Amino acid sequence: MSLPSILSLLDEHEGPFIWEVLCPLYERKSVNSACFLMAALKNEGLVRQSKEQPKRYERGDPAKFTTEMKALMPKSKKGGKKPPPAEVDPPAEPVTDPPADPVEATT
Repeated sequence: MSLPSILSLLDEHEGPFIWEVLCPLYERKSVNSACFLMAALKNEGLVRQSKEQPKRYERGDPAKFTTEMKALMPKSKKGGKKPPPAEVDPPAEPVTDPPADPVEATT
């Protein structure tokens, strides 16, 4: 689910709204999913409490959120390609005791 799809869904509603406007994003899912998304949107400033109707929300300005997210994304080089993922060293093999010599164990 993309931010533009969420914001366009919010734009479809005139005036203040409640969490139920997000339910179409979560068909056949838990009601808590839409409530959690509304809480996350509020925390990020993408929605805010309505001044006229305190139990409802209105859309906030996504500019600050978008700027902060772009700063976290890796910079692309010329040509618009993403940088290759960082190389990760393979995990070290665990150190184990050498197997006991069966000949010495019997004598």
